[in-house]
Amino acid sequence: YYAVVFLAFTGFLCFYVALPTYLARQVGMSSAEVFAVYLSSSFVSALLYSKAGKLVERYGGRKVQALAFGLRVLIFPSFFLVTLLPLELGGVLALMCVLSGLAGMCWALLAVAGDSLVARMSYRSFRSQSMGMYSSVRGVSTIAGSLLGGLVAQYFGYEALFLLSSLFIICAILLLFSTNVEGVTDDPHPEDGLEQ
Repeated sequence: YYAVVFLAFTGFLCFYVALPTYLARQVGMSSAEVFAVYLSSSFVSALLYSKAGKLVERYGGRKVQALAFGLRVLIFPSFFLVTLLPLELGGVLALMCVLSGLAGMCWALLAVAGDSLVARMSYRSFRSQSMGMYSSVRGVSTIAGSLLGGLVAQYFGYEALFLLSSLFIICAILLLFSTNVEGVTDDPHPEDGLEQ
């Protein structure tokens, strides 16, 4: 599952590290407009964390996280496709905010589902260490994604970068479904005193 997390978050950061520059240089947005695009993502995700928890309880963490991953596979390239439409900057800004809001919705889903899956898979006596490792993998993937995203954007362009981001996430989805991430795990020998 840590490999799933690494692939997915590397893809996320490949996209997000270049997004502000893309919006400013390629789309022609001002700093305030770029901020509005980012704010829409944060606003939507903040509203949906509680709902995401209910969905995870009802459908399971793997299904919810796979749905969020799949939506992001479609959303990321759409940031480029929107610029091909015959729209004024205001219309492009509105669509970018909608796309960013959808990405924020996905973040709420995948973040809650990820925490739930790690907690469910971990032995109780090692749950804190497992959560710490989960956060570490996300941190390392942030570095890897940022470096890779910057290089790809510089030498191959934003279109290639957005597609690469989606490719990383597709790989994460395939690995997620080939891994038993929802098997209930518990300490094998609680009588040994590991839970005390």
